[in-house]
Amino acid sequence: MERPATTLAANEGRVAGYGLSIYTAVGHGFVYHGHNGGVEGGLNEMAYLPDQGVGYIFMINSGSGSAFEGISKLIRGYLTRELKKPARPALSSIKTDLVRPFLGYVEPAAPRQEILRFLTRILGVSRISLDKGKLVINPLLGKPQTYVAVSDFLFRRENEPLATLALIPAAAGGPLIQGGGGVAFILDTKL
Repeated sequence: MERPATTLAANEGRVAGYGLSIYTAVGHGFVYHGHNGGVEGGLNEMAYLPDQGVGYIFMINSGSGSAFEGISKLIRGYLTRELKKPARPALSSIKTDLVRPFLGYVEPAAPRQEILRFLTRILGVSRISLDKGKLVINPLLGKPQTYVAVSDFLFRRENEPLATLALIPAAAGGPLIQGGGGVAFILDTKL
């Protein structure tokens, strides 16, 4: 339940993502498993650290995303205040010849809500590039995200303890880029 098993990224070795109604999320340098959700006027989150044997659940009677994020951050900080952070995977150098087919403009391939596909396609456009030996995803809206290589096709942010981004080569069903939260991008050479 804790690991994705059917995605192309899982086939390439990425363990972060959705399992069976449980996803992985990195917070304070730890890998949490859990699920969250909301309805009009209420938000909730359940998360745990299996290796450390701790977890939490909270619910609020509010739709305030900033309050929700603040509470989650405080709880995670408290739970991990005396725990040793997991080791980060060793870095690998980016093999430019393998990454080159993924560089350029990409668009989301699988929007979370089909009804918003038209907006997601436009606002989700990003540019993938290399900068000083790192992979950079620069979205049309938002801040650039920088990743370091863990293997030929798996990447993590510098402060993350596991790979959260996978490049899916053509031989494995790509070219496709699959990131955290199940976000997938497909290359679009027309952009």
